[in-house]
Amino acid sequence: MQHDLLPNKRERVDGPTNTCSASEEDSGHHEDENADTTSAGPQPQDGTTHTQDEKLPPGPKDLSQLPDSIPICPDLKRYLTTEYSSQSRSFNKNWRDQHSWLEYSVTQDAAFCFTCRLFTHTHFSKTEKSFTHEGFRNWKKATTSLKSHDNSAGHKFAMQAWAEFKLQKTKGARIQHAFSARHAKTVEENRHHIRAMIYALLYTACQNEAQRDHREGSQSVNRGNFLKLLDMISRYNEIVKKKLSDPGNAKYMHHDIQNELFDIIAGMIRKDISKEVMEAEHFALMVDETKDVSKQEQLSILVRYLHQQCLHEEFLDFTAAEGYEGDEKSEIIEATMVL
Repeated sequence: MQHDLLPNKRERVDGPTNTCSASEEDSGHHEDENADTTSAGPQPQDGTTHTQDEKLPPGPKDLSQLPDSIPICPDLKRYLTTEYSSQSRSFNKNWRDQHSWLEYSVTQDAAFCFTCRLFTHTHFSKTEKSFTHEGFRNWKKATTSLKSHDNSAGHKFAMQAWAEFKLQKTKGARIQHAFSARHAKTVEENRHHIRAMIYALLYTACQNEAQRDHREGSQSVNRGNFLKLLDMISRYNEIVKKKLSDPGNAKYMHHDIQNELFDIIAGMIRKDISKEVMEAEHFALMVDETKDVSKQEQLSILVRYLHQQCLHEEFLDFTAAEGYEGDEKSEIIEATMVL
């Protein structure tokens, strides 16, 4: 195991730290055991295999815990040193310039691999546990061991997975932003089109003109006042023209939608009238029943009041009156007045 390579005594020194090169590495027993760490056997079945989807990756808690974070490598003035014969060796922060995946744990005085900890796939059973679980501490062989880990198949796969993760995150944000911008544009165009429809309805209603004709198809000579008015508006408004000409757009011109818009406008007008009536305090209601051409009893409601020194007489609503008694009619009037 990797920890067998380490001496029992480690201490912090005040002098400058020294690092060794590959040419100063020992031979024999150290090299054989270091080779064992780079070719670990199959992973155990006790749940120590960690993948990107797990909440807690292997390694100490002072390292990166999330895939979208960055490798943690503290820039310390002094690192813990290890005595090798007559030389003191420690972690060298300059290694990070050559290995972007390198992490350093202060609590364990060990180096770890960010990508292998967070992006190792279960397909690669031969994982260097010294860079994922236990931590690498053999500073005397660090140059060769880091290079060997950089060229391992499992590490290359983890680096590729990390690169794809960052690319997907960047593209996903751009796509989401594009969809949000497109959706906002569509909403604004729909509101502009609805606003033009409301003005067309208000114009025909205030002029006491019929909204629809008997035939409103594209081949009809006269499609009705409402559609002809919208057609005229589209000649000077590109958004309305786009909505009316593109078959994929929602046009909102069905007669049910027209009636719904009228109901909304009528409710807003009645609300304003009711507000003025409440401010006047004194008002008179005129309620009468009459039959229409289909012999259906209808209840017509009008209100008369004084507001800001002006006398107002406003029509409120027509409603079916068949079978209504006095109490029920009173409830209908109150509901109409929005009192």
